[in-house]
Amino acid sequence: MGSRFSNEVIEATSEAISLIKRQYKTIEIELVGYSGGAAVAALVAAARSDVTRVITVAGNLNHSYWTQLHRVTPLGDSQNPVDYAKQLEATPQLHFVGGRDSTVPKSVVESYVEVFPDSTIHTIQVIRENGHNCCWEGVSAQF
Repeated sequence: MGSRFSNEVIEATSEAISLIKRQYKTIEIELVGYSGGAAVAALVAAARSDVTRVITVAGNLNHSYWTQLHRVTPLGDSQNPVDYAKQLEATPQLHFVGGRDSTVPKSVVESYVEVFPDSTIHTIQVIRENGHNCCWEGVSAQF
C-alpha cells in the first residue's frame, strides 16, 4: 500500500463501497468518516457521483495545514481533500469538531471549508466538550 491517503487507498475504499451498494441494492450513499477516515470519505466522495452527503467527525480534511500546524513531516504521496474542492462543492457536508480537540482543531476543518463558495451546504458544528478521542458516540443522533 502507498501513503495514508494514496490513490490505492481511495480506490480500494471506493471498490468496497461499490460492492456493498450492489449487495444492498442502494443507489445513493452518505459517507461518514472519523479523523483520517474523514479525509478518505471526502476523497472517495470527490471521485464518485452517487454520494449525497459527507459527514466527518474530528476530520483531518487538510493534511498540509495539519502537518504545518503540528510541525510534523508532510504526508507524502497522499491526496488532500482541500485540493478537491471543485469536485466536492455541490456535495452537502457536515463537519463535527471537538472544542477540546488539539489533534485536529477547528482551524484544520475551517481551512478546508473556507475554500467552498457556498458555505450553507458545508457546515461546521462544534461539540464544545469533546476532544479528539472522547465522547463522539452521541453525535450520530445528529446526522
